[in-house]
Amino acid sequence: MGFVVFVTGAAGFIGQAFVVELLRRGVLETGEGSPRSIESLVLADLAEDIPVVKGYEKEERLVRRGGVDIRDKGAFDALLDEYVGDEDMLSVFHLGGIASGDGERDDRGADLALDINFLGTRAVMTALREWNRRTGMQSRFVFTSTNAVFGPTETITDHSKVMPRTSYGTAKAMCELLINDWSRRGFLDGRCTRMPAVIPRTTQNASAASAWSEVIAKPYDGITADLSVPMETFLPVISIFRMMDNLIRLHNIPDKALGEDRVVVMPALPITLAEAAAEVEAVFKKHGRPIPTPVASYEEDPQVAGIVKDWPPQHAVVRAFELGWGVDRSVGEIITLFIENRSALP
Repeated sequence: MGFVVFVTGAAGFIGQAFVVELLRRGVLETGEGSPRSIESLVLADLAEDIPVVKGYEKEERLVRRGGVDIRDKGAFDALLDEYVGDEDMLSVFHLGGIASGDGERDDRGADLALDINFLGTRAVMTALREWNRRTGMQSRFVFTSTNAVFGPTETITDHSKVMPRTSYGTAKAMCELLINDWSRRGFLDGRCTRMPAVIPRTTQNASAASAWSEVIAKPYDGITADLSVPMETFLPVISIFRMMDNLIRLHNIPDKALGEDRVVVMPALPITLAEAAAEVEAVFKKHGRPIPTPVASYEEDPQVAGIVKDWPPQHAVVRAFELGWGVDRSVGEIITLFIENRSALP
């Protein structure tokens, strides 16, 4: 009996970084907490070319399959048939989908959010459900949801009302409901986390929260960050490194310990862009890095500002901490981690 792990959206920033983290650890917990070595790591993405972080290109455990549309259940069936034996343990980290900004660009954005982020997720889950039924095994499905499922509220808690104000958040909320229902019925072992903005990203995407990455990543490259969100705007954030640790902790929670509620709100650190820019100057100076002048400039994009203004600015969750998850202590810590671990990122 082997252990196969799939990562969808593997060509994206989080996907590439997460693959390195899985390879570095080499072990995940399955069943009711039994450690198991990852024997094969299958990377799937719509992109034909799935890049791998430098230094890991020749890793023997990696299988890269580009051109996979998650909406095509048959394509995912074929991957399962090719790479997973009937007696293998199987876990899937589903990171694929469109970003928040793509879902609001025009009228077609609403359809994209539904087709890719919901129907695509359902197609992957259906393939796993049928594989489980055929083999008698129970795959584990880990889904990344978002704080965008919440409506206008001052503080995010474990019990905040789900009332998304974007098509992106609506599709993610639909996925959460399906994961809870199918886990209840034993179709698969699903679990998901509502993630804050993950920073700093070193590749561009259409996320409305990209300003909180750019204010760190652009100055690192010696470039002033051109921001489209007011500098005083608060947003709950988490470093890519802390997020990956929490995501693996979510995977490793025994089924019975997670219980009927399969959704966990990930902890976050609320910061403003102004605070981040000030810390960039302080931390870069401490590490002897050149600092562009100015660190950031601002010109409002009404569409992006309209999305971000409805996101809750504060965070007060309990359940994640009870499960052993962590949060960054300061934006300075996030910037320091980025500088010291830049080679582990795309």
